[in-house]
Amino acid sequence: MSSWNWRRMLKLKPLVTVTSQQIANAKVSASRLLEAIRTRGIKVEWHCLLWFPLHVPKHSLIAWMVILNRLPTWDRLLAFGISVDTYCFFCIDAVEKRDYIFFECNFSRKV
Repeated sequence: MSSWNWRRMLKLKPLVTVTSQQIANAKVSASRLLEAIRTRGIKVEWHCLLWFPLHVPKHSLIAWMVILNRLPTWDRLLAFGISVDTYCFFCIDAVEKRDYIFFECNFSRKV
């Protein structure tokens, strides 16, 4: 089974106009290759709330994952077929979901 990166590179292969000879002669920099194959989307409005000078990368990444609903909460892991206990780790009262952890859990409210 091939990785996502490998499949992505194979899809982009026709777009790259640099020959292996040029790469071997080091005429092409890695940054130029990256810019040639990279797709850029529009910036979201909230990017400056997370990615600002002197931000703590760990905190920004977790906040980003929360906003996109990509945290590996028990309900998401269960949806991927991973067998887990679905109750909240902190209070054991309800199913652990993103909104529950941050807004509804009694433990989180106290913190």
